[in-house]
Amino acid sequence: MEKWFFPPLSGGDKQGLNNSGVAMFKGIDSLTRETIQNVLDNPSDPSKPRIVEFEYLDLPRDKFPSVDDFTRVMESCRDYMTGLVVGGTDNESVFFDVALGLLNSSNSTIPTLRIRDSNTTGLLGNDDEDTKPFCRLLKVQGVSSIQGGGGGTHGIGQHAPFQPSSLRTILYYTKRHDDNCEAFIAKSILCTFKNPSPPEVLKQSKGYWCQKNDSDPDNWKTLRDGEKINDYFRRADPGTDLYITGFILNDDNWEYEIRHAVLANFFAAIHFNELVVRIKKSGGGVKVIDASSLEAALNEAAEEQRLLEEDGGRERRFERNAPKIEVWNSLWFYKALRNGKSFTKVINGVDEVKFYVHYEPTNPDLSDSWGFMRSPHMLVGIRNAKVIRGFSGLLICDNKVGNKLLSRLEGPKHTEWSLKEIRNPLPDEVKNAKRIEKEIAEFVRESLKSLRLGSQTSELNPANLGNYLPVKRTEGDGVTLGAGVDKTGEITDEPKTVRTDPVISDKPPKRGKRKKKNLLGSGHQESEKPENSEKPENSEKPEENKVLKPKSMIIKNKDIATFRSFVITTMDGREASRLIVRCSKKILGDIELIASGEGTTASPVIIEGFDEESNKPLEVDGSTIKNLQFYKDKAKTMYVILDLGAQVCLSLKD
Repeated sequence: MEKWFFPPLSGGDKQGLNNSGVAMFKGIDSLTRETIQNVLDNPSDPSKPRIVEFEYLDLPRDKFPSVDDFTRVMESCRDYMTGLVVGGTDNESVFFDVALGLLNSSNSTIPTLRIRDSNTTGLLGNDDEDTKPFCRLLKVQGVSSIQGGGGGTHGIGQHAPFQPSSLRTILYYTKRHDDNCEAFIAKSILCTFKNPSPPEVLKQSKGYWCQKNDSDPDNWKTLRDGEKINDYFRRADPGTDLYITGFILNDDNWEYEIRHAVLANFFAAIHFNELVVRIKKSGGGVKVIDASSLEAALNEAAEEQRLLEEDGGRERRFERNAPKIEVWNSLWFYKALRNGKSFTKVINGVDEVKFYVHYEPTNPDLSDSWGFMRSPHMLVGIRNAKVIRGFSGLLICDNKVGNKLLSRLEGPKHTEWSLKEIRNPLPDEVKNAKRIEKEIAEFVRESLKSLRLGSQTSELNPANLGNYLPVKRTEGDGVTLGAGVDKTGEITDEPKTVRTDPVISDKPPKRGKRKKKNLLGSGHQESEKPENSEKPENSEKPEENKVLKPKSMIIKNKDIATFRSFVITTMDGREASRLIVRCSKKILGDIELIASGEGTTASPVIIEGFDEESNKPLEVDGSTIKNLQFYKDKAKTMYVILDLGAQVCLSLKD
């Protein structure tokens, strides 16, 4: 006969509702990650995608196993906790109010989320085979799975489905692919309570709906006779169903939460055709996410996220010190995986590691971070990098050797690779892990550095360089053509020969009033003094306004007291370098900029610039800013737009 079985406490520790395993896996994100990872670990045919289906059900109350007996157990739990909890936070009373409200006989249904998998092995093993998946999921806890091929590392992820259950009860149905054997069992994680019927002994917090074991009354047996399993739960094809009973979300938006969690964490598994996810909506219809629909689904979810967070959300999303796993980042990681530049390196201890980069320096939506994953192709975590600006990257180590080692560096929630997660490590293991971590970081850093413009040479000569430099050439009628213009008057796509001659103009510049627009987007009025205006009597120019007559000179580093450079974004979305320069003496001269990086020094071309104080354009020639007036210990601030797409470190050339 089937019934609810909670083993006697027999002098063991009393347990409240606050179960550490359940509390660790809060949120739909943890539920999605843990359940899908287990599915990916158990394919019946690895060449075919595993299918995971999420569906909300109104479970008929009479389909809940021995619902009246379970209700009495829940009431006994409430009564015992009421006497045990003194001065608590009242979380217990809230839990029991909700749970007993759902179990009340006046309710005809119980809200339930079913997670169904297909193209899997089902839960292999019998009740006494502790090393097989069935016992590992239901009865064995805290034991890591065989490392190397799977994603599980700590053996406590089976607690994740209990967290969103208001009844803290999961129903399990499985059908094995090898022999079509069926099994049905329910498990609850509640609290210590007194048996509601004699003898009124204390019972353990964990119990099962199962068959009585005549040969061992203190143990349980799973219902394995298919004909005795309620037809409501049976299915034709192999696989496993989890019924999360009492499934309630505060915002009632379970479809959105699960879909975003799937896309944020498993985009790579879907891309590699290892996973297909089906979400059956409450109002009807099915949302299918597979390799063919992945990009559209990611874009849709990213736009939903943007609309939800548009009031300051972008700043929170791109907080540099705390990148989060969410759809917006995963969209760009997917683009890196699909179409980005790829790098490969063999690292001793983890074998081949692959790094994919989507590089778009002018795109402000990129978070300058890279994600990482191993064999299950589930996103483990995200790290920032300041090597270049405007990229998203994805690192994958999915070979058996690397997966085995990296799995030891993962915590129970699979959100980081860290040395502190290695349990009882030997000194050589710690040393080896540190070396591997360092080599992976160096591989990522060097890969990103190789994308910098001009990183392959000490001389910078990109396409269209000549378009920004003056060219002295006169055609026919004596009109001087401007920089970068060929004989046809068109701007060319090919690099031009660098000319250093100044542009000659036959006409003097026009005088009068004109409106200028600086790099930050604000306009100003600039006017010239009329030639017939009279100079006021006794007017003396301030010291700083006197024009020095000496010839301009090249200002060296020895003349500079301080030089600071950092990147800003202009009003029209471009990146500019803000320079703050202070000289140790009064001087008129030119400064030449160099873009310096690790192992690379290049001469950037200044496209445009202006002086912050006067709001006037700077006189620029290639990488040189000309005719700058400095006064002793007075800082001059300037803004320049460079031809380099990436963020660079600027300094002065001697």
